[in-house]
Amino acid sequence: MRNDRSEYNANRHLRSVPRTPRPLPAPPRKRRAWWPYFAGAFAVYMAIAWLGHMEREDAALEARQYCEMVHLWKTSAGDLGWPDYAGTYARQCTPAGGLRP
Repeated sequence: MRNDRSEYNANRHLRSVPRTPRPLPAPPRKRRAWWPYFAGAFAVYMAIAWLGHMEREDAALEARQYCEMVHLWKTSAGDLGWPDYAGTYARQCTPAGGLRP
């Protein structure tokens, strides 16, 4: 008859080690708010639209000034104003020196 103590048990060390509990699951990630991204994109869009509007306005002011200066040059017999160096006076300006609509 064999003594239970003398018998070799390969798993005896596992009995004395307590089991570690499973780690708790990670808490769910907080969803980020969408409105800051939307507000930022909208602000960039509005800035680009505003700059485009200002560019168009500046181009109209330059064309109006060109028409006025060429008209002044024509009426002063070349003493004042600018000559029609771009060749666009007849096409884009009125005879009174204003800009055509």
